Amino acid sequence: MQMVAVTGPEDKGDGSPITPCGRCRQVLNEIAQLGGTDPAILCVGAKDVMELRLSDLLPHGFGPAHLD
Repeated sequence: MQMVAVTGPEDKGDGSPITPCGRCRQVLNEIAQLGGTDPAILCVGAKDVMELRLSDLLPHGFGPAHLD
């Protein structure tokens, strides 16, 4: 299983799990499409870790599969 962990500084925000920005989601999507995967994204906060699939974070994402 492929995974990506996203963390941020502990002294910023309210300590909630941090998700990747839109640009990072797009890059992850393009790499995942080339490899035919839907990696788990671990969104890490001060007290919690939220595990989501890339397809949950970027539904209807555009990538290499749309260029054929």
